[in-house]
Amino acid sequence: MSTLEEDRFKEHVHGLDYSADKTIPSGDKGLEIAINTALTSETEPIGGDETRPKNITELYTIKWA
Repeated sequence: MSTLEEDRFKEHVHGLDYSADKTIPSGDKGLEIAINTALTSETEPIGGDETRPKNITELYTIKWA
């Protein structure tokens, strides 16, 4: 019998030193993103409600005959 809990990180964001706020056409390759370095931005929030390592539990049973 065993259980497994995956590791998890508390919800957080990372700051960026620029903002990708405009797109410009680039011919046949689609749209390109123009970076405005005067602005700042953040990544999307990721994570859960706590930080914890992976937890694996194994129950070993010895049967005597």
